[in-house]
Amino acid sequence: MLVSKSFIARRLMKYSNRLIHYNAESNYFVADDLEDLVKHQKANKPTYTLIYFHAKWNPRCAKMDDEYKQFCLKNPKWSHYKVDTDLHLR
Repeated sequence: MLVSKSFIARRLMKYSNRLIHYNAESNYFVADDLEDLVKHQKANKPTYTLIYFHAKWNPRCAKMDDEYKQFCLKNPKWSHYKVDTDLHLR
């Protein structure tokens, strides 16, 4: 049975108070929290994973955004996650 990433993301949202969604245009998941990312990883058990920690204040992240999107599109069998570190400052 072939299941789309967006279906999996919608399914996981039922079990979490927080948000994880799939960006179909760029082929990556956006996790609201690391806990959600870990739950998603355990549910899907991907072979390869790339986690991109992004911060709006960091100029290097702005430069890497396009490269990250291109890498995600070139490697569709990988699980890609983008985590916005500005959302949950500790």
